[in-house]
Amino acid sequence: MIKSKPAVVLALLLFVFPLLFIGQASAYNVSASTNFDKQFAGIGETFNALMYVNPYGNEIAGIQSNFNFNPSIIRINYISEGAFMSDNGKYQTFFNEGTIDNVNGTIVNTFDAIIGRHNTSNPGKFIIFNITTIGYGSTTIVSSNIKIASPEGMYVPVGGVMIFPIRVTHFGSISGGVNIR
Repeated sequence: MIKSKPAVVLALLLFVFPLLFIGQASAYNVSASTNFDKQFAGIGETFNALMYVNPYGNEIAGIQSNFNFNPSIIRINYISEGAFMSDNGKYQTFFNEGTIDNVNGTIVNTFDAIIGRHNTSNPGKFIIFNITTIGYGSTTIVSSNIKIASPEGMYVPVGGVMIFPIRVTHFGSISGGVNIR
């Protein structure tokens, strides 16, 4: 048992404080946006929402996120991998579309990671949501629990959530954009 104050301070300096800095790198400036592969889709029609990520030159080795949406407006059929993490085919990746729950409007554990000691710092298409409209109105695809991994395997803080609005009108038009807050 440690009884003296200098011994306690030394133990904290040697063993506890270094643990506070393991597993996290300095914050990255990263943004995301979305585009649609068509401008019009009636009820029951399918379209793709393309999610782009721009790391502004920061090196990224992996990215993961969960998503929420209104399941009375859209149904997510599947999610496919974009070319962002592979740096347009340059690297092999490990992709997981996540678990899609169209009853509760959630997608959990969507991730993509570069296999090996590589990274990307170029902007690109992260994922593609294949979506079917099932109702009129507005919804958003909101990302949460966003985690980015540096080439050293450390999580990099990303501030806020990314919100991708989708509006389905009676005229069959779909539109959207992105807000990051």
